[in-house]
Amino acid sequence: MAAPHSPTPDQTAWYLHPGLPRRIVIGLAASLVALVLVDLFLAFSGSGKTPYFPWEKWPAFSAIAGFVGSALLVLVARFCLRPLVKREESYYDAPSHDTGGNPDA
Repeated sequence: MAAPHSPTPDQTAWYLHPGLPRRIVIGLAASLVALVLVDLFLAFSGSGKTPYFPWEKWPAFSAIAGFVGSALLVLVARFCLRPLVKREESYYDAPSHDTGGNPDA
């Protein structure tokens, strides 16, 4: 069995390359633009979805609703739920009063 490959100091793992986050954002933005263009094409060509509610006929409604829903979820988590579960930075470093400050007891 061969020994596992250990990278040399000048080699970097593919996920640690400095330009990768920018490429990911560009790729996601390009896919979003492509999906909105396809949705616009289907909306104006007459084929496509059969809406249940009238606002579902709007072009790019699904993309906009998904973005707004995700943004609201992040905001609710940050401003409503975070204060409920947040602890002080030194929460786990504080000595216990029950053991007299001895962490081994």
